[in-house]
Amino acid sequence: MTSNNNPLREQMKQVEKAIPADQRRHATNALADVGADFLASTGPKTIAGFFPTGHQITPLLLMNALHLRQLPLALPKRCENHGVVFHKWWPGAKMAAGDRNIPVPADCENEVEPDYLLVPALGFDRMGNRLGYGEGFYDQAISTLRTKKQIMVVGIGFAEQELPTMIEGENDGRLDWILTPQGLHGFTQ
Repeated sequence: MTSNNNPLREQMKQVEKAIPADQRRHATNALADVGADFLASTGPKTIAGFFPTGHQITPLLLMNALHLRQLPLALPKRCENHGVVFHKWWPGAKMAAGDRNIPVPADCENEVEPDYLLVPALGFDRMGNRLGYGEGFYDQAISTLRTKKQIMVVGIGFAEQELPTMIEGENDGRLDWILTPQGLHGFTQ
């Protein structure tokens, strides 16, 4: 599990919090425009998104756009003794309060293993390193899924969260792609 009181993490939380409301609204639309075309071009792969918390950028409009293109979607859920699992999701699906009251699918019968994992990026660099929020939630999910199958991890964040380089040992699961309102960038592994 990653430390929550890391100075870089705290600095990046302030960067994220300082982004104005009008820029956030524009970001939501831009993510949907760029991300939907990219993710729809991959074919009928299952894409796991996330419900934003705090000042995170929201992928919900993007997920709605993917649903309209009939792509299968999922959301993560932390389960005791099972780590992170993913369940089918669609706009209007019945939800329940999960960890920290983050909405999760209420129906636990529809467990899936996503092919694409959209993850919030508190910070990222041009090498594909990701700085997460310090709880290890997505570190565990990325690690577990990558032992089972080939997945693509797409970080989602604001361009302002790009770092010149990460401090060694401070990255939380390598990204294959980063999606910001300004566009999409792929990384070679």
